[in-house]
Amino acid sequence: MSRKPEILIHTALFSEAKPIIAHLALRQYETRPYKIFRGTAPGGGGIVLIVSGVGSDNCRSALEQLFTNHNSGKFKMALNIGTAGCNNPDIP
Repeated sequence: MSRKPEILIHTALFSEAKPIIAHLALRQYETRPYKIFRGTAPGGGGIVLIVSGVGSDNCRSALEQLFTNHNSGKFKMALNIGTAGCNNPDIP
């Protein structure tokens, strides 16, 4: 990706991120310590999605790691998306 990311999306659970990743055709960039995906937003610009795990400590740690180690640049927008509420695939 030639441009620096402009939109940051954060989710706690992969089950919350999965439909976003599929819809935006994001590609996995890193798996540890956090799953990080990148892609291009409709209309141009970059997107970074990070999956942190549940809880404020995990969120803070994931975002600190992203900003410190990935030279992500400045984001025009940051979204925290929580939709699943559960990561047990046996619960409909």
